[in-house]
Amino acid sequence: MILASLAGGQRPYADTQFVRGPNETLNVIIERISSYISLETHELVVKLKAQNMEYTDLEFGRISVGGREHVWARYQMTPGIWAKQYLIVLGGIGYAITASCKGTSLAQREKVWDAIAASFRLLSPVDGPVTASGETYRDVRTADKMREMLEERLETREAYGQLYVRAYEAVAERRYSEARVLLEKCLREDPDHVLAHKELAVVLKAQGDMRGALRHRREVKRLDPADTINRANLTELLAGFGAKREALREADELLALQPGDRAYQKLRTSLVDHSRPNFQIRFFCSMAFLIVMNAGSLAGWEILKEVGWVPVPFMLLATFHAYKSGPWVGIPKKLSALMAVALLLSFVVALFFRGYIKI
Repeated sequence: MILASLAGGQRPYADTQFVRGPNETLNVIIERISSYISLETHELVVKLKAQNMEYTDLEFGRISVGGREHVWARYQMTPGIWAKQYLIVLGGIGYAITASCKGTSLAQREKVWDAIAASFRLLSPVDGPVTASGETYRDVRTADKMREMLEERLETREAYGQLYVRAYEAVAERRYSEARVLLEKCLREDPDHVLAHKELAVVLKAQGDMRGALRHRREVKRLDPADTINRANLTELLAGFGAKREALREADELLALQPGDRAYQKLRTSLVDHSRPNFQIRFFCSMAFLIVMNAGSLAGWEILKEVGWVPVPFMLLATFHAYKSGPWVGIPKKLSALMAVALLLSFVVALFFRGYIKI
């Protein structure tokens, strides 16, 4: 929402939509906006929004309302669907008027929309922006910083590509599913985009897809062998999959690149002295323990009657390890958790109905 960006994320005073037949809509959002935010800043916000929504054919212009100039933006939302948005600020209150229609009637409808936007007036005059909204020098500096931040984001997108930077911003806000879609699209357009491979490895690991993360770490190594941070992460993933020999080789190459780095020396030492967990073994051992204990509870082992609740903490620990290590064998976290919890609950329920434990 454009006004929400300019208003610091505050909820709007009003958000109303008008519909004229199947081909035309007009939406009006009202929110308090600093009068010190420049027209150029308004344009930067709209440009970022258009990039995020993948709008095309973006154009800007000015419209005179209430004796002042205000911004309008015209863009194509989807093929054949055009929209024009007016960002009008009067007395510290912002009005975002967005009209849309099918392209064939754009020229005719745009004249009507311009007339609607130009008809806005303040019912009561104000003495100026400071009197109207109680703003201070701090508000001016806030508006300047907003403009600088928006310019920096747009420059970054220009330098590294819109899809990648939008994905990077989504990762920073932990919107991993959105970031994954953007990064995969970015790599379809440019299969050798090293930063996209690197960021997608982070996203896939966060989502529990360790095999996918490993695949993209290998791609980063192919494209940029000198990236030591990626090589360290690749070593960690290989160790987690139990590929100790390959992990050691990676660690040795890493130390050859940076011989005096203590962190990388410690990483290699942990591989040699077996202090790193093998998640594949951990998963299968945890699941085997859960299955055996569950079978015993269903079979009515007498020893379970004698020990009562004693096995339950161990079952909980095995459930936790199965959940954490599932992705390392290609099983999503949610599925591995569901499997382990089902076995745990089955065990407890069987003991309860046999009278081996009391709740």
